Amino acid sequence: MDLLFDFDNHQGIINVRFDGLIGLERVTSVKEALGLLKIRNPAINFSKAARGGAYDDMTDEAYKRMLDTVKFISSMWCYMDEPGEAPQRSEMNALMLLANAIEALSQFNVLYQMEEPQQP
Repeated sequence: MDLLFDFDNHQGIINVRFDGLIGLERVTSVKEALGLLKIRNPAINFSKAARGGAYDDMTDEAYKRMLDTVKFISSMWCYMDEPGEAPQRSEMNALMLLANAIEALSQFNVLYQMEEPQQP
């Protein structure tokens, strides 16, 4: 399954959606269902699009922001509990990605709270 998205005017990701399952897949257990719900790392399709010239008309600055956004998002395609620096995977289970996203959002929330000006 692919994670599809668009970029907004600031090269942030918007309109996130998934493509790949057609609804005819048969499963008899949650484990089988999760086996089907592996989502491909968005860096793969971004790289293919870039090599195909999809971003050639952008400024270097805009392309770099897009690339940085995709690099950040694709950093969630790893197992956080692996020792050392976890290698990125080409596909991840949907629940593992959800867990990684919750962890990343909580870290951003902590940083945001630390940067907020303190009220007297």
